[in-house]
Amino acid sequence: MEILGTVPRLPVQEDDFGFYTDESKAGKTFTEAFPKEFEKYSSKTLERVISGECRFNSKGELEGSNIPVLNLIRTENLLPENQFLFTPLHFAAAFNKNSKAFKGKYQDQGLAITISPDQARDSSILVRTLAKQVKDFGYDASPQKPIFVYHSVLNPRANQSSPYGFIFNIDDKKGIVEAEAFGIDNTIKRFTEYDKNSVPIPKEDGDYTIYSVSKNPGVSGVYSSSDQSADAGNDDLAGSSSIGRVVVGTIVPQDLAEFEKSILQEEERRERWVRDKGKDLGTRLAKLIN
Repeated sequence: MEILGTVPRLPVQEDDFGFYTDESKAGKTFTEAFPKEFEKYSSKTLERVISGECRFNSKGELEGSNIPVLNLIRTENLLPENQFLFTPLHFAAAFNKNSKAFKGKYQDQGLAITISPDQARDSSILVRTLAKQVKDFGYDASPQKPIFVYHSVLNPRANQSSPYGFIFNIDDKKGIVEAEAFGIDNTIKRFTEYDKNSVPIPKEDGDYTIYSVSKNPGVSGVYSSSDQSADAGNDDLAGSSSIGRVVVGTIVPQDLAEFEKSILQEEERRERWVRDKGKDLGTRLAKLIN
């Protein structure tokens, strides 16, 4: 894996990141590369997972990406040892630190849900199940207020009735966030950075474009495009092209003594900050009272 940069793991620690590479899979398509892991799935199911290109190139770097591919990589443990799949939160931190590392490639982030269970009655089983789950978690989805579901909390289940061969169970509410920046009422269509939830922060003079969800309620893919735009309007969840990349992190070994020292320094820094701010607030409050 070519190292593209680092991403924070803890306030005092960072891990390398790059694009998913496995030299032993060079020249194979994604589904060809894992015959043992995928033997549980029917050929009809796997045929629906990818529409387009998704294969390991001559160097073993995976060219192509979509939401089902990310889910299979995670749930089937397809990464080399000591690597981990980037969540949208990892991606946002890395993008904010070095957005140029992703230029020219797209990265899938998750799904935007903009439809209620009642509206989804005549939709596909994939849309119906996602709409119901989002509602059950307490969210009211609409094109004005899209609900962003991270790919890292989507658990795929094979289903012959699904147009993509799978439906998705949402494993963790922590991977569900409101994303009005992607809503059709958001008039500021530029951004420079992502917020703490991996949602673009609208900014009039931002460096990159925000593409909203469709006005028609439904389910669409959320991704960072090759020109680094934030796009929530992908209506082909199986779509994959050669400029897609799967971002992974590599855990960097840390000297235990140095790591412990760093932890102590961070704890001391935070204690000083609380102590100093406490004194400052106390002084200001006393002035107000007097």
